[in-house]
Amino acid sequence: MLPNDLRRYLFEIWRVLKPGGTFLSTFFLLESASPKETFRREQFNFNYQREGFRTASIESPEGAVGYEMEYIHDLYHQSRFENALMMNEFQDTLVARKPWKS
Repeated sequence: MLPNDLRRYLFEIWRVLKPGGTFLSTFFLLESASPKETFRREQFNFNYQREGFRTASIESPEGAVGYEMEYIHDLYHQSRFENALMMNEFQDTLVARKPWKS
């Protein structure tokens, strides 16, 4: 998902999620030094730098998008979500919660 779509997606989740509700989302985070990150970079080759993200394809940039963790953190903060848990699997998974009082 490209940055503008991601921003709209998070704000729409905020709008429809009940206070205290949780959701999860997956990303390719680029600064992880884990062996899984090395595997991802070898598999997807995020070779193309675009504004705010890296992609594996110029022709179809939304096919595999990698973000810096700082960008994702800032986006969640702007969306007013509370980060609950980050899990590193094939894709980095973020479980976030809408606060009870916003």
